[in-house]
Amino acid sequence: MTSATPTPRSSWTVPQKPDLEGLEARWGATWDADGTYSFDRTATRDGVYSIDTPPPTVSGSLHVGH
Repeated sequence: MTSATPTPRSSWTVPQKPDLEGLEARWGATWDADGTYSFDRTATRDGVYSIDTPPPTVSGSLHVGH
């Protein structure tokens, strides 16, 4: 068994701006390969579960109504 030496936290650097170039294309290819958004139109209704949109305020700030 080989043990790798961890990188000390003091040598980590956080970029000022993240590198987003090609990010969407890479994830899109992964999702296509995994069939993440594939849909079988011949499946019975019992075998299909879908959420079209999130419930109201799911991505909003908490408020007194919660």
